[in-house]
Amino acid sequence: MQRLNLKMIHSDKVHFLANPVGSGKTQAALDTIRLNDTESHIFVSPTNILAKEIYDRMIADLADSSIVEHIQIINGETIKVREGEMRKKTVSEEALFAIRNQDIEQPHILILSTETFRNILTRISNNDKARYNIYLDEGIEVLDRVEAHTGRITREIKGLLDYDNETGEITIGRGQRELIMNIAEQNDRALGTRGELCHSKFSEIARMLTSDLYRVYGTIGEGSIRCVGMLEADQFLAFKSVIMIVALFEQSPLALYWKKSKGIKFEELNHSCTLFDTHKEKGHLISVYHVLHPDDNASKAVITTELEGVKVFLQVGKIVEEFFAVEGKKYCYAVNNFFGNPQDNMPTGEKMPVKCAGLNNWKDIDNVAALSTCLPETWVKDVIIKLLGVSGQEFYQLWRMAGTYQTVGRCSLRNRDKNDPITIVVLSQEEAKDLHKLFEGSKYLGQLGNMPSVKQFRSSKKSKKAYSVPDNNAFYRYRKNCLASKQAYLDKETWYREIRLKRQMVEELA
Repeated sequence: MQRLNLKMIHSDKVHFLANPVGSGKTQAALDTIRLNDTESHIFVSPTNILAKEIYDRMIADLADSSIVEHIQIINGETIKVREGEMRKKTVSEEALFAIRNQDIEQPHILILSTETFRNILTRISNNDKARYNIYLDEGIEVLDRVEAHTGRITREIKGLLDYDNETGEITIGRGQRELIMNIAEQNDRALGTRGELCHSKFSEIARMLTSDLYRVYGTIGEGSIRCVGMLEADQFLAFKSVIMIVALFEQSPLALYWKKSKGIKFEELNHSCTLFDTHKEKGHLISVYHVLHPDDNASKAVITTELEGVKVFLQVGKIVEEFFAVEGKKYCYAVNNFFGNPQDNMPTGEKMPVKCAGLNNWKDIDNVAALSTCLPETWVKDVIIKLLGVSGQEFYQLWRMAGTYQTVGRCSLRNRDKNDPITIVVLSQEEAKDLHKLFEGSKYLGQLGNMPSVKQFRSSKKSKKAYSVPDNNAFYRYRKNCLASKQAYLDKETWYREIRLKRQMVEELA
């Protein structure tokens, strides 16, 4: 445990509050707000569920402060019809109204979801931002991405953009901003003969390029444009102070990007709260397994592969269920939507949402299976690796471990009063070993079950489908003859199996 002195630092720098999952980071932030209750604050929560929990905690913790009368949570359940209005305000409109119309002499607190905050960030004036300390609980998504298959209009679109070959940055071409704005707003009347650009996927890229929220990087190919919008630090620096509340700060993509793009220096936020070092205090209670073969990583491509007629994720679910059921252990788990109905395979487990950062619903359960995968597409990975200057392995840890770590942190790890053994099951060996390194004194117990190697299966399948040059030439002649005689022809694999191999066998016997 560590004890830190309270000091609310205000400067043009961004601050971080980092400690292991379940250590009390959120409580430290609330204590800092309580001891700075003469100022106004915006608390940004990753989910509406957690926002409500934060609201309840603030009401209790700030009961002896005058600011308790001026705490407002704005989410999907708090949209109100104001007197004289004919329609409900959207959540974003309600949030902006609250920021713009608060009495500047009266300190207050607003609690918003990450989604609402992103929607309004560029519409908050710098004068309004300067009144608020902002807390980003578990950070905020660093990127957005769009892939547009532009086909025959690719050349025309290329003429509207500038592309930096060294950095991969994509910007609006000189003199083209008005045109790009019209495309972004889908104003086809103003575009005349170029109106079709409004109704292509490129309109999403245009919106990204014209937004002050992003700096855009990507690739421009012959028939497609791929863009990654990176969240710009400029939109945050006008706030009185920015505090990022994250468990693994050194593995925060947002922090890495801001350091690289803006040279931002992060200062640790001093506070008065005693933090619990989960990695040290509970490490000896933890046993870690992985369920995939050591050859395989935790990607969607791997776990949606079909092995012996059964999807890998179904086999994974069965292994996890049987393990905990035999042991008679209660467990919680997180899976992606493509698992279908996981209760069919894991009936005794309690399902958690994939995005579960900060939630306490499962803190009395000692066992957890983190089976979701959140890696972005390969092209996104390539853009980020080039931009941040990280290796493929480092990229994997940045994205994959963040989700796995948050899922693992929902179990009794976050319950300081519980000291029972904890079993963690993750997808890949890599994740298991990373967790083993984080939690001091934990046990790495290797693969759970006997899932075969998907990598080897794919390699074998690929080699079986590998055709020689004579095979390819023979198939092209066969197809050409069929077309000439206006006959239907078999696909290559069927032709190879039903005609080519049988003919070769006859020739060998002869």
